[in-house]
Amino acid sequence: MQRPLLLLASSVFALCAAFSGSAAHAQQVVGVAPDGVMVTQDSAVGWSVKKSLLGKIVYNEKDEKVGVITDLLIGPDSTISHVVVAAGGFVGKGHHDVAIETGALEVRNGKFYVEGATRENVKATPGFEYASRL
Repeated sequence: MQRPLLLLASSVFALCAAFSGSAAHAQQVVGVAPDGVMVTQDSAVGWSVKKSLLGKIVYNEKDEKVGVITDLLIGPDSTISHVVVAAGGFVGKGHHDVAIETGALEVRNGKFYVEGATRENVKATPGFEYASRL
């Protein structure tokens, strides 16, 4: 079963709140008005996938590190269908990418978990490869 984008977004938002202490503070966003004048938008609110999800460690139920989230895959129905997890390796070398269904990903106490996953069975899973661009 695939978890809708809204549910995953709320999980990531909850994770942001856990790390920042406050989920409702707005950050300034700098932009350029059509005439080239710099402006700020105090009303821009949201969460950053890069800061809140990418690079986060995925654990199993024994609190053992399984891998690190490196990407999100959005399906044809506009939901986040899978997370790409890099298992093994060191500093970006020798890792093995696998796609894990978002329905298998849980957020507990600000950490990401996949029940039943181990480094060994994740590395034994066929590697994920991106489709070539059309």
